[in-house]
Amino acid sequence: MIFAHLPAGYVVARLLRQRLASAGVSWKPFLLACLLGAIAPDLDFLYYYTIDQQQHHHHAYITHFPIFWGVLLAVAGVWYRLARNKMVAALVLAFTFNACVHLCLDSIAGSIRWLAPFSFEPYSLFIVPRVTGSRRLDYLLHWTSWLELIPIAWALWLWRRAR
Repeated sequence: MIFAHLPAGYVVARLLRQRLASAGVSWKPFLLACLLGAIAPDLDFLYYYTIDQQQHHHHAYITHFPIFWGVLLAVAGVWYRLARNKMVAALVLAFTFNACVHLCLDSIAGSIRWLAPFSFEPYSLFIVPRVTGSRRLDYLLHWTSWLELIPIAWALWLWRRAR
């Protein structure tokens, strides 16, 4: 996914907010935590483009390892359960949950290393064939790129309904 991460973060924020309402977090900080979490795994682009372009793909970095976000999500969940003041814990939980959603979305056609660091074999539901020589252009020309419209449309629908 390229364009759907932020809309998916908005959708998750709308759906998750009621479940964490008892934490007393106001909407704007909660939405910000969700949106930042939705793009957090892709912050490795900064490193990839500025320092280390030797890697095969930016999905090979730890920020795209499910175990990394899974451990953080588990810690955030325990913290939320045990905390007396749940406000910050709820924000961290929403942030890490959205990062996990990001990895699931990337798994549609983006090759996530689900077993890393034990195995670095990339997995995806669909393989985008190499046609143009540009990975991004190949993806945009593949039918799976149309799946990005689902979270985008869902987010627009939720946003209009909220207004």
